[in-house]
This record gives sequence, structure tokens and C-alpha cells, in this order.
Amino acid sequence: ASAPVPIRVLLAGQVNVGKSSLTNALLGSVKSPVSELPTPGGIREFRVNSNEGLDLVILDSHGLMSAGDIHLEAILDQCAKVDLIMWITKATNPARDLDEVALAEIRKRISSSSRMRPPSLMLVMTHVDKLSPAREWNPPYDLTHSENAKARNIASALTHVAQALGFSDDPQVPIALCPDEQTYNLEAVWAAIGERSSAAQQ
Repeated sequence: ASAPVPIRVLLAGQVNVGKSSLTNALLGSVKSPVSELPTPGGIREFRVNSNEGLDLVILDSHGLMSAGDIHLEAILDQCAKVDLIMWITKATNPARDLDEVALAEIRKRISSSSRMRPPSLMLVMTHVDKLSPAREWNPPYDLTHSENAKARNIASALTHVAQALGFSDDPQVPIALCPDEQTYNLEAVWAAIGERSSAAQQ
């Protein structure tokens, strides 16, 4: 039997939402060496053997700056080649028009794909540590039924953004990329990749 093909995970979103920081956090929790592969369209591609036993290629794309951004075409090209698209957005950024335009193009490209198993979509909301009350940051937080104001605000922001961007039926993960400590909720990102991996390998 041939060896399983690695799961390809594309990270995409606007500029300055934390794509490269999330890439580094994912690579930082990987024990084995990582090779960076050159790719057209300015997308950095990393081959990874993760601690979870997943064989992955992580693609870190350029952040989008406008609706006609030249880098959107490179992202759309990858829709036929990846298994999971992680759309990264910032909890504290109310300007989501660009997200909506890009995601509409991505979903159109996915729906017209002839692949047996088109890529899954997943929402990752960064900078949740900056939500109100901004001075408080004391994870972990229970987002399901919490008395804590910070937890309620994270849950409410995630629901709002997921609805606004059409992710209500897809995995949604809130994270915080704190430079001095472990990324908050990174294990939930890995879990979602793992679920997609087992589906793709079938």
C-alpha cells in the first residue's frame, strides 16, 4: 500500500491577524524537524510531522489587504490542493468586508471543484485576550456556561463572527497568541486538524 498523503492545511486571512504567529505556534509544538518548501504565489509551505502523529503540510499565505488583492488568486489556486482552510480573523477588528469578499470567492471555488473531497473550512479567531475586560487574562476559560465576563465576551464574539462570515456549521476556535507564553487554545486547533485528517485519510 502507498504511504498516506500528508494533510495540507492553508492559513489565510487579512494582514496582521496572526497567521504567521499561528504558523510558528503550530511549528513550535512539533518535535521533529520542519522543512520549508518554496511555492509560487508567495505562500510559505512547511512539511511537518506533528506530536499528534499527523503528517502535515502547513501553508502560510500572504495577508490580504484589499478586495482585488493579487494574493487572493494564490489562495484560490490552493483550494483545489488543500484539505483544510483555516480562515484567521481578529476578534478586535470590526472591518470584515474583506473577509466576506474573499470567503465568497473561496466558497465559490470550492463548490465548483471536481474533487471527491473538497477542503473543509474552519474559523480561527485570534486576539481574544484583548476583548473586554482587556486587563484580565487568566485562562483557561469555560465558554459554554460561564459567570466570567471575559469568557462570555469571547463566546459572544465567536458566535457573532461565525454567523457574520458563514461559519456556523464549521469548527470555530478562539485563540490568543501571547508571545511570552503558550498560545491559548492551540490544542483545540490541533484537535480540529486531527478530525479533518482522519476524514481525509478515509
